[in-house]
Amino acid sequence: MMNKMEINCDMGESFGIYKIGNDEFVMPFIPAINVACGFHAGDGLVMKKTVELAKKNGTAVGAHPGFPDLMGFGRREMSLTPEQCYAYTIYQVGALKTMCEVFDMPLHHVKPHGKLYVMMSHDAELSKAFTDAVYDIDPKLPIYHSGSLVDAEVGRVVMEKGMTYVREFNFDTDYSADGAVITPRYHEGQKIPGPEELAKRALDFLETGKLKIGSGEILEFGCDSICIHGDNPTAVDNVKALRKVLQEAGYEVAAF
Repeated sequence: MMNKMEINCDMGESFGIYKIGNDEFVMPFIPAINVACGFHAGDGLVMKKTVELAKKNGTAVGAHPGFPDLMGFGRREMSLTPEQCYAYTIYQVGALKTMCEVFDMPLHHVKPHGKLYVMMSHDAELSKAFTDAVYDIDPKLPIYHSGSLVDAEVGRVVMEKGMTYVREFNFDTDYSADGAVITPRYHEGQKIPGPEELAKRALDFLETGKLKIGSGEILEFGCDSICIHGDNPTAVDNVKALRKVLQEAGYEVAAF
């Protein structure tokens, strides 16, 4: 029996006249996507076009809710009450869920975006509010989050709620010693790996559960889904290289 590994990608991040990412070129190689829901990126028309493109390519659609921060692309820390986090999550996920239903597409999962993603790892109240919101929309929706973050509250909260927790590995970024993704994606002056090098790194990680980061330290964590960033100039080459090494190693590349 083949092992299965998902590849996911953030998409639908364009807004108005601003185009971000390479969605139409990357999506044919991606089993599952995380669609911006209008708060940190995206808008109604972009959401519609992204869902339609996903349906055409047979790609599973997940919601990617974030902070209400278009100016900062959801990457700036904000102070939200649990009530605000709960309401904002329902607002965003609900919008995408309805868009999916109109085009006869099921909503596949939910993954927090940007700084919300990071803050949830150590903020139990924020994690609970987010998880409660997703549960109240549909308790069967898996929640995606990093498997690497030290002392992550998210997995504990999600599993205590009886929901599915999907552990994520970032393919094309470096990590800090606490398991957080580096923003920007590599330290200044650090050599950026090419697609084949990144693909080998990913396979080595899957086979050992260990990841050597730029500082030389070793992180150990599990993975159910690999995230590739579609706004990278080499995104298409990255996903092709990753699919090749996974398939050669006997993995079925498919949605979770």
